Amino acid sequence: MHPGWLAPSRSEVGDLQWLAYRAYVEGSVRAGGMAAAVAWVQGGRSGPVTDRDEQPVTRKLAVAELWAAVAVADGGTPPPLQSICEQFGVAYWAPLAVDRLWADGVWRALRWLTGTQTEPPVELPVRHMDGTTPSAEELYGLALAASPHRSWPVEDRRALWDRVQCNARRHRELAERVADTQRRLGVG
Repeated sequence: MHPGWLAPSRSEVGDLQWLAYRAYVEGSVRAGGMAAAVAWVQGGRSGPVTDRDEQPVTRKLAVAELWAAVAVADGGTPPPLQSICEQFGVAYWAPLAVDRLWADGVWRALRWLTGTQTEPPVELPVRHMDGTTPSAEELYGLALAASPHRSWPVEDRRALWDRVQCNARRHRELAERVADTQRRLGVG
């Protein structure tokens, strides 16, 4: 389930879920928190920091879970979680004793999912609507079109071409990592 309140696109959320899950399997506790946060908002598990079980997950519940993650990840004086829950009209659930890196991953993912942060918590592939990644030629054309009044000296065009080739390659690699993770799990 893809809640309508999620700020990123369905494709971006899916890419985060698979890339974070893969990184978790490879040993990243922080990425595990990210994957758990995505799974939770989509109805696949309980809250990753509080174990809250309300479904469907609303944006208000996600913000309450985000603050619970802050309380664990920060390690200092916790925010007033009961007051925050009251402010959002959701039940208070105390944070569990989860790893601080896990909680940090939850916090990073939920900030992005709720639109509080515009940059994703991990690098994601850029994709077309059909799921393919843009070619270097497409990226080059877009970059030139973005500055129609700019004069592009030859050395700047070469540097741009080198950069977009690198970017196109990275988008393909990330998309392949998503596909490989799905294949390994027999999904997709």
